[in-house]
Amino acid sequence: MKVLSYNVKGLQVDRDAVVEVIRAAAPDVLLLQEAPRGPWGPRRTRQLARDAGLVAVVAGLRGRGAAIAVCPELLPHVAQARGVAIESRLARFRRGWPTPRGYAVVRLGAPGQEPTTYASVHMSALPAQRARHLPTYQRLVAADAGRLVLGGDLNENPGGPTWRALCPPLRDASPESTARTMPARTPRHRLDAFLVGPQIGAARVDVLDGPLVERASDHRPVLMTLTEPSHTSLRA
Repeated sequence: MKVLSYNVKGLQVDRDAVVEVIRAAAPDVLLLQEAPRGPWGPRRTRQLARDAGLVAVVAGLRGRGAAIAVCPELLPHVAQARGVAIESRLARFRRGWPTPRGYAVVRLGAPGQEPTTYASVHMSALPAQRARHLPTYQRLVAADAGRLVLGGDLNENPGGPTWRALCPPLRDASPESTARTMPARTPRHRLDAFLVGPQIGAARVDVLDGPLVERASDHRPVLMTLTEPSHTSLRA
């Protein structure tokens, strides 16, 4: 099972390159951050997923730009898919124009298997806003910590207050990694990561690079291969 977490910056940099990066990674589950916003945002997110050979199951509206797509073979196993708004869009006017935040979540469970929850998160770049939203993420983790895969743009380097608050019960899926993710061309920070529950086995975590990655967005995507719940990719 392959899971890709990718901040695509609203497809404002190079949409075609984003599609090619996703297609080359061939994920079973795609966790998007900064999916297109606005009235046509969900339509553009669904089209992005189709162009990459996937199906959007959470298109980013309620998730405030956090979206999830899966490979067609996984559609019968989607037990739940939803976006969760943390705060109203009016928050940007009340609090000095911060971006309203939310997250996306999907539960996947094949017959005879315990479901696994995948969450796409994009935490605030503002420390005060991250701290205000932290209890929401802690409740998400508490609801299903054992089989949770949380991926996204944490807007903190490892060891920051959000990492410390969520780990444990989660753990960094690549604790020894020195690969940076942002900015894409000359990365200096490891803001994008996977945090996983104790029942999730991460076989490998890679930060993707190369000319297409550098063209596509201001973040490098992170690809995780799981030994659980499946030993091989459904798209292999």
